[in-house]
Amino acid sequence: MAVLSDLHLTARPAVRFRGVDTHTSLERVLEAVAAVPPDVVLLTGDLSHDGSEQSYRALASLLAPLGRPWYALAGNHDEPAELMRIFGPERLLDDLVAGRWRLRGLTSAVPGRLEGRLGTRDRQRLLEDLTHSDQDWIVALHHHPVATGSGWIDGSMLEGAEGFLELCAASGRVRAVLYGHIHDARDVRRGPLALYATPSTCLAFPHPSPGLDDLHPPTPVGWRRILLHPDGHHETEVHWLPPA
Repeated sequence: MAVLSDLHLTARPAVRFRGVDTHTSLERVLEAVAAVPPDVVLLTGDLSHDGSEQSYRALASLLAPLGRPWYALAGNHDEPAELMRIFGPERLLDDLVAGRWRLRGLTSAVPGRLEGRLGTRDRQRLLEDLTHSDQDWIVALHHHPVATGSGWIDGSMLEGAEGFLELCAASGRVRAVLYGHIHDARDVRRGPLALYATPSTCLAFPHPSPGLDDLHPPTPVGWRRILLHPDGHHETEVHWLPPA
């Protein structure tokens, strides 16, 4: 599985995100992904920077040459209604099963807000499904459930993160939680629970850092590769690309 995050595509390549042509940057990352073709591609939010139809159409065009199924989660910069209208529910990650592995997508983005929140219904459904499952789970969402040490972005992390992590850990079924939003790679352990952040395909935010004004593109960009084995264990590595 290839995991990409925080693409920040704009309506036109000429419209840049903090000085970065996010379309060209994503093309570079996808070329690297194609060199080790995944079975599936997961996009963990902020696919678009402006929520425009053009940005989502561009995403579909950029992914097409890869020839692999892909699924997405909405981030705080996305427009969920546009995502649904353009791609339909089949592209928005809900529940994906492959052998003994089960991948659950959770919507943490709240329209009009930077911080993340999980709905009561999503939490309850996750708890019930984990209780009755004997599978190995990976849970994915956009917002970060663990602090980075950068106050400017930790103010928009997942609300109720500790309760969410306790739910996942207590189940004994969740092997890893995948997230984006922080534009950086993180591998954190909470007992047997692995927490993996995937870097941005366009602009890295090193943490801890004082603020966005201290970032000077171009920066390295990257993606995460995850191997899921039939015996229930997994491996992961982050693939970095140098600044263009």
